[in-house]
Amino acid sequence: MPLNVMITGLPRSGTSYFCQLLNKIDNFAVINEPEDTRKYLTRDFDKKIVAFYDLLRNKIKNKEPVYNKTVQDTFISGGDRISWLPDGIRNDDFILATKKTFQYLFSLNKLFETQQEMKAVVLVRNPCHNISSWKKSFKHLREAAPGFFHDPAFSSVFFTDEQMSFVSEISGQKNVSVKRCLLWVFAARCVINHMDKAVIIKYEDIVKRPAEVISDAFGLPEEEIPETIKKSEKKPSPLHLSKEDIKNIRRICKNEANILGYDI
Repeated sequence: MPLNVMITGLPRSGTSYFCQLLNKIDNFAVINEPEDTRKYLTRDFDKKIVAFYDLLRNKIKNKEPVYNKTVQDTFISGGDRISWLPDGIRNDDFILATKKTFQYLFSLNKLFETQQEMKAVVLVRNPCHNISSWKKSFKHLREAAPGFFHDPAFSSVFFTDEQMSFVSEISGQKNVSVKRCLLWVFAARCVINHMDKAVIIKYEDIVKRPAEVISDAFGLPEEEIPETIKKSEKKPSPLHLSKEDIKNIRRICKNEANILGYDI
């Protein structure tokens, strides 16, 4: 399998938890929210992303610490990166993964155009629970206003004309409940467009069957999955949705949710 992996997904779909689980496996080095990735997401993305992974891999080979967010939940646990070095690296052919949500999710078009040797793992979540989590999370999720929507240097490279039109629709929407639904649809379509190339993982599966899901995603024998992963299980979160939210989710998100395997 490819040694370089890009992890992304819908925000609040368990990506940080997934990274934490993977770092319990020998010969995995998974960096959650690496520093300065924005400078690699430019017109020469194909060259810069390879150089970025080469830099990280060489640092780890030379036992130089890298900065990582080693937490289950970046909102609850805080956003501080720590100096970190994986302790289970056996040889130079380790799996190196980095994770970003919107940055990587919105750049999947370019990734699959230019990086045939890089594996992409994308996490998704039922829109009801996903949007509920957004409402209790970061401001850009509560208000459905990612900074990349207003960054021409990013959008001109990674968004199609159709996506730019949808971004304008989202940005112009005054009803924040509707706006969150539209953002979810925009992000979900980024996943759907690449379902044939990426490994898609449901949040609901990774929290209930983490060992089985990881084994399938990376082709690992079950015996290589640590017991600490096999016993992992996150408790379900309560819903924080109004009647208006539920109505809007069912009306706006239904089609994309169905494609991703959710009946809402």
